[in-house]
Amino acid sequence: MQHYALLDEAPLPGLAYYRLRQTDFDGGRGAHRSGAHAHRREAAPLVLWPNPATDALSIAGLLPDEHLVILDAAGRMVLDAGVANDARATIDLSALSEGAYFLRVGNRAQERTARFIRTTR
Repeated sequence: MQHYALLDEAPLPGLAYYRLRQTDFDGGRGAHRSGAHAHRREAAPLVLWPNPATDALSIAGLLPDEHLVILDAAGRMVLDAGVANDARATIDLSALSEGAYFLRVGNRAQERTARFIRTTR
């Protein structure tokens, strides 16, 4: 018996089917009737609060190992907030000036963006 593994780094949402195709050393080929399948869990929507935020921004709807980055209105990275370990996180905004920002959250499979306002009041 043989065991195989494959990581699909850009899966489509929902249920996906994969057909296994075998190529023998002599060039012979065969396709297996029963393919493997996988169901990709959709990410929950990002929820940011409070918005506008003063000193900290709380985020819900994160998936494990998603990287969090804050971009300014021009799309430049202004803060690398690291990697999410839980479904929720809090980011310290005290180093940012007032204005509109974007939180970009992503991993190899997908990327999501949400807008928030930083204020000092």
